[in-house]
Amino acid sequence: MKRPRLVLRGLVFFHRTHLGALGTAALAAAVVVAALAVGDSVRSGLGDFAKARTGRVRFAAHAPDRLWREALASDVGGELDVPVTSALLLAGTASRPDGTARIANAQVLGVSEAFFALSPSGRSPPGFGSEDGVVVNEVAASRLGIGTGDRLVLRVEKPAATPRDSPLSSGAESTATFTAPVVGVADAREFGAFSLRVGGLPPANVYLPLSGLQAAVSEPGRANALFVGSGAEDAEAVSRALGRCFRLADAGLSLRWLGGGRGWQLESRRVILDPPAAAAARKTEGAVGVLTWLVNDIEAHGRRTPYSIVAALPPRETFLPDDLASGEIVINTWLAEDLGAGPGDEVVLTYFVLGESRRLEEESATFEVREVVPIEGPAADRDLVPVLPGLTGTEDCRDWDPGFDLELGRIREKDEAYWDEHRGTPKAFLSLAAGRELWGNRFGSLTAVRFPAKRSKPAIEEGLEARLDPGAFGLMPVDLEETAARARREGMDFGTLFLGFSGLLVAAALLLMGLVTALNVEMRREEIGTLRALGFTDGRTRRLFAAEHAVVALLGGILGAGLGLVLAAAALSALSTVWSDVAGSLALSVVVRPGT
Repeated sequence: MKRPRLVLRGLVFFHRTHLGALGTAALAAAVVVAALAVGDSVRSGLGDFAKARTGRVRFAAHAPDRLWREALASDVGGELDVPVTSALLLAGTASRPDGTARIANAQVLGVSEAFFALSPSGRSPPGFGSEDGVVVNEVAASRLGIGTGDRLVLRVEKPAATPRDSPLSSGAESTATFTAPVVGVADAREFGAFSLRVGGLPPANVYLPLSGLQAAVSEPGRANALFVGSGAEDAEAVSRALGRCFRLADAGLSLRWLGGGRGWQLESRRVILDPPAAAAARKTEGAVGVLTWLVNDIEAHGRRTPYSIVAALPPRETFLPDDLASGEIVINTWLAEDLGAGPGDEVVLTYFVLGESRRLEEESATFEVREVVPIEGPAADRDLVPVLPGLTGTEDCRDWDPGFDLELGRIREKDEAYWDEHRGTPKAFLSLAAGRELWGNRFGSLTAVRFPAKRSKPAIEEGLEARLDPGAFGLMPVDLEETAARARREGMDFGTLFLGFSGLLVAAALLLMGLVTALNVEMRREEIGTLRALGFTDGRTRRLFAAEHAVVALLGGILGAGLGLVLAAAALSALSTVWSDVAGSLALSVVVRPGT
């Protein structure tokens, strides 16, 4: 009798014990295939979800703490000849009016129709464009239990004109709160899943017209995100286009004419000039750097003058003595009279600086009075003070709110009278080197740069814009397609992960299969003896039994593979329904690679 027939007869005669081995083989194969198939499906689903998050956006630039012109997008689009749109992306909270449901990490997007043209479907969600209405995505609608027609309370973080932890930050209200009706729900094809993050759970998005969000946060015509559609060559081409279109306003800078032949002054909406802006400005011929600070106290002879402006200037380029040393100070006649101080006396300045953990710390420095100057001419220049939110625009000293605690009760009538007459005119002057040593910080070491009157505004702007790098101000394009592809390549192998979780079950099934096989062989000792008596060698007998059990294992594997696909489908269905809190809105279907 030939071996194939012997194998078949053995399978039939000992079918009961073989059924046990077949079942355990099928169980092991089903667990392996199910784990790998779920891993394949999750990985594929994440890839599809990454595409849904970014749609047709190829490059994106987003700087949460920066603002540039909304019109920059159309300028760059004209340079690249591809769709480019601006947006305002802000963090906020969304809640029901009755407070029964709340999302603390909502993503609030001020966008235009051009933004939704870059979505997977290329269309806007129903209802978008309503003047006073908002659109939410499916995640936000589900978590809040709201739909079209319900009302939504939004609390949005305003973009800060000055960094929150800057020593000269504004104390203005940092949030905007408003209520709006929900006019639509955006699905994934309508950019409902939009996010610049590659991984993580789907965000809770709230969409409203760009102009509406700009008005709500008092930033008309400004944006902090720029999206470039597919068609741009590469990130370098986008960066070059940004460089050609970049203007001072995009860096938060402005040129102000001082009048009286004093020339032009470069100022920043962040109060302190960013180091790249200051460096570019100081390369201009005739440029003069200025650093102005609000000091808490100026003290001499036991007398104190509270809350005064002190300006630091380069001596050789201003009215200060050419040889003014770092340890010397020039004071005006008002301060000299108030302190009873004169040349040769020592005065102590007390001021805030940015310390560890971004906390303001009070420090002091002692200077010797070099000379006393009258409040006239260059020493009466109130424009040395940049626009300080919460301070320079106030009529009364007791209304100051510069962003840190002031003991406004210390302000005297004479201090108020000085403010009424001279506003922010500095009461004392240091050398620029001394000022930068005292008050220079990671945000910069100049509050303004002045240019001579003989230079024209267009010439100054052209020179500055040619030297400014948009990337230094947050306009650094990121290739979203490449980022998503790299994340998929370098991401976790979910199949191996799930198989590891199932390892104990697989090992148990294999152990059980081994025991059943051993029992099968043990029960066939008489058959083995008969085969030996008929002339079968031990090697031939082993090969016969191995072939028999290989057939069982093969059939079990085939059966288990089918069962594994059924288990994978059931697990993915559960992720989309009863376990939806884990998968979010991630749509998963069974995807199996040949290797699985």
